[in-house]
Order: sequence, then C-alpha cells, then structure tokens
Amino acid sequence: MMKQHYASALSRILADLSEIRNRDIHFFRELVSYSLKSRNAKLAEAANVIDVVFRNYDNIARKSYPDATAIMTNLICSLREAPVFEQLKNIQLAEEVLDDMEAHNNEFRSVYEEHSDESVKIITGGTFKARKRLMATLRDLVKGFESTLFLGGSLKAAEAAAKIDKLFENTIYEMAH
Repeated sequence: MMKQHYASALSRILADLSEIRNRDIHFFRELVSYSLKSRNAKLAEAANVIDVVFRNYDNIARKSYPDATAIMTNLICSLREAPVFEQLKNIQLAEEVLDDMEAHNNEFRSVYEEHSDESVKIITGGTFKARKRLMATLRDLVKGFESTLFLGGSLKAAEAAAKIDKLFENTIYEMAH
C-alpha cells in the first residue's frame, strides 16, 4: 500500500475533512434510499421529495474541493427550504445528518481558505526570493560588462551592455507593475 504525502499539515486536514464530507453525503443518501423503500407512505413520500432534490446534486465527491464545497452549500440550502425541510423532518436522523453535513462543510471551507492563504504566502515568498536572486544576477552581469567596457572593451561589448541595461530597466519596470 502506498502512503499519500501531503504538502502541508493543512493539506492532510483537508483530505480528512473531505473524506468526512463524502461519508456524510453517502450516509444521507443511504438514509433516503432506505426510506424510499419504506411501507410507511408518509416516510416514503418524504424520502421521494428529498430524493428529487438530491438527484440535482450528483457526484459531489468527484468534484474539486471548491466545486464540492459550493455544491454542498447549495444542496444544504435546498434541503433547508421550507417545503423540503418539512418533509426531511419525517425521516429519522435526517435533520441531524443535515446539521453534520453543514458543520463539516463549513469547517472544510474555513480550513480550505486558510490553506489557500498559506499557499499564496508560500508562492509570494518564493517569487520574492526568486526575484531578488534574478536582480542580483542581472546586476552582476551588468557590472561585468561595465568592467569590460572600463578596461577598453570592444564596440560589441558596449552594444551588448546597452541592450542588457535596457532589458534590466524594462524588467524592473514590469515587476513594479
């Protein structure tokens, strides 16, 4: 069995929370499916109403994290609408499971936002460090050309230095904007 490696602790937490959400959905779906087969007409009718709503939100677990979160939010809102929610109350445990689904989805959203913020900081920090290294390298290159020109370098060296100097100037301008 291969072990999954995660980029950060938050990545692992997200994977765990995603699995919890998937189990919530699966359990809720099974609860409705079981209720659809009930001999109790009121329970079967309630399950049918919920099933119709649920069918509009298929394959949530196969979606990306942001898409699954949005779909879950919409599903929960649809299930909490007055006529549907009244039917949902007729299915034992359905209201509690819906509350759990909502709590787990909100927790996932919160951790996902924190993870996104962490990722932006890492990327921004990496970009800043790379930019500093690039700037230092370009400065060294320009100093090398200037030294060559000071010591009586060729016309070609002077032209190359002017081109690099202009490229350097343009790069600084673009990075600033």
